[in-house]
Amino acid sequence: MPKITWKGDKLLKKFEKNLERGIRVASSFLRKQVVRAINVPFRSRGGETIRHNPTRRGTPSKPGEPPRVDTGQLRRSIFMIVRKTGKGRVVGFVGTTLKYGKYLEYGTRRMAARPYLRTTLAKHRKRINRLITDHLSVSFSKKGDGRLRDAMTGRYIRGG
Repeated sequence: MPKITWKGDKLLKKFEKNLERGIRVASSFLRKQVVRAINVPFRSRGGETIRHNPTRRGTPSKPGEPPRVDTGQLRRSIFMIVRKTGKGRVVGFVGTTLKYGKYLEYGTRRMAARPYLRTTLAKHRKRINRLITDHLSVSFSKKGDGRLRDAMTGRYIRGG
């Protein structure tokens, strides 16, 4: 009679490790895309770039567009964190620590929203899902060198 060996625990550990890696890569990708979305500089009416000025005469972003860069504080505050929240559960967070980031994202009663987080997530949702599932697929593969390729670009994914 053939001998059967159970390797489920080892496979589960590998799966959880690759899930965390996939979410870390996807969160990092999303953070970079959010920074890119708000990377449009504040322009004056003449076209030259201007810095923070209390008497701004530049063109602000339109409602529905990501906010334009004036001081760069919002752009520098975008962060990502990956946390394990329980057995086999991993969550990635991308956001800002600035109070006015929430006002820009959702708007106020006096200002229309300038979303930059939700719109970027919606725009890149398929790519983010692919980054996570590509890392999970290596958990079950027996052949290959264990390196992952991004299905969209064909480049190798770091950390895989």
